[in-house]
Amino acid sequence: ALWVPFWLRLAKRRRFIGKVMDQNGVIHTVEVLGPPNFSAWESCYKIFITAAVMFNFIDLCWLNRYLKKIRKFATKYPTCWALIYQADVRLRLEHCHDILDRLEEQHEEDMRRGFRGTFDPKRPWNAVWREMVKGEREWWDDHVRDPAMSIATGLRSLASFIDGDAAIHASDAGHTSHITPRLHRHI
Repeated sequence: ALWVPFWLRLAKRRRFIGKVMDQNGVIHTVEVLGPPNFSAWESCYKIFITAAVMFNFIDLCWLNRYLKKIRKFATKYPTCWALIYQADVRLRLEHCHDILDRLEEQHEEDMRRGFRGTFDPKRPWNAVWREMVKGEREWWDDHVRDPAMSIATGLRSLASFIDGDAAIHASDAGHTSHITPRLHRHI
């Protein structure tokens, strides 16, 4: 279907399929899922931090504050990792572009009025990350806090909030699983 809402979510449901080599040099087809817990996510995010700082895309302070925000959610709502990860993926894949559009519009308006803002058009993602950690309260409420409270109080199940576009790996063994017709093993 060409005209579908949330195409990126639908595309992600198709999963990331890749090839990996095992310790014996054998190539395997694998499906890559999201990290099964905060600790695994943090390891991946720290690699992103290194790249973002190395290429001067985002200041370390905003990257670290985002990490702390996700850690706080994972600590406060320990049974809701799939929900937290889904919100993280949707924020960084979809909502960040809305934030960027809003910040660019505000910057253009500031320039017309002769104001100097904090937005740097040469480093737009720095402003986006700043907004993701300092602002967006309503977005975090709608996608993490309110659903997590419904789960914690037993009003709704975790499964009722998870849509499958940001699936996590079911175990701590890794983020990939064998794809074979008769066997589903973890690498």
